[in-house]
Amino acid sequence: MSLIRHSSTRGVVLRQHACSPPCLQQQLGMLKRSYNGSGRQGHRMPPHAAAASPDIVQRLGSTITATAPPAQQQPVQEQQQERQESGSFNWHRAWYPVAIVSQLHEARPTATQLLGMDMVIWRDGNGSWVVFEDRCPHRLAPLSEGRLEPATGHLMCSYHGWQFDSQGKCTSIPQIGEPAAHAAACSSKRTCAIAYPCQVAQGLLWVWPDAGSPELAAASPPALSSQYGAEGWTLLGGEWFARDLEYGFDTMMENLFDPSHIPFAHHGIMGSASRDKAQPLHITTTVDVTPTGGCRWCC
Repeated sequence: MSLIRHSSTRGVVLRQHACSPPCLQQQLGMLKRSYNGSGRQGHRMPPHAAAASPDIVQRLGSTITATAPPAQQQPVQEQQQERQESGSFNWHRAWYPVAIVSQLHEARPTATQLLGMDMVIWRDGNGSWVVFEDRCPHRLAPLSEGRLEPATGHLMCSYHGWQFDSQGKCTSIPQIGEPAAHAAACSSKRTCAIAYPCQVAQGLLWVWPDAGSPELAAASPPALSSQYGAEGWTLLGGEWFARDLEYGFDTMMENLFDPSHIPFAHHGIMGSASRDKAQPLHITTTVDVTPTGGCRWCC
């Protein structure tokens, strides 16, 4: 069995007022262009930073608005019922395996990407794995380029030395020496890193890429394999392995639903696959495809 990562793009739009001056409109246009596309292209302002930093908005101009988070969160039971009744699938409110735990480095942060979102994986002083958005709330530097501070067990940003605990709370700002001011700054939500729900199961690190629904994440178990660790079942090759493939998940799903390629594409390299054993396949669907339940078939 393998763990495969795919990437997708995510755009961010800052709305501008009709009365915005031309120079401000040009600045906003540059911000919007820098956000459309995948991969890192310099330090960019994520939507949560604009929404959580009113002083930044005021400096750019009072006519800028940013998409605000929902005013009130639905109870977990209502969210679950809504998901079932709608028949739709919220890609950000699901568990994804993003790393093989045995291959993660315990002494330094690791960068990864999920659904086009840059993330950083690190291990805190208590030995628990943590997943943040890979951006410091201060100057948006990648936290994956930081370090783990041995004295505190916290993640330190390499740009200005800010430190964050496993919940994303800022615990140290070296540039502020006055104790009361330091405590006030660290208690502000604007200095918090974005922490995603995560858990370790079946040797994999799973992430729920919606920081705003931790209760729903806790009530929604990941899709674990019932065969993992069961008698008579083993991982291909004896352990997990990962590959980065330069195509989308839909192409990968087409591949997985096409068992007829195995005797040829995997000849001599996977199990008993052999060109000599190729034959017509009769496939029977045992469970119909649904947006949330997947499907099941045999041949």
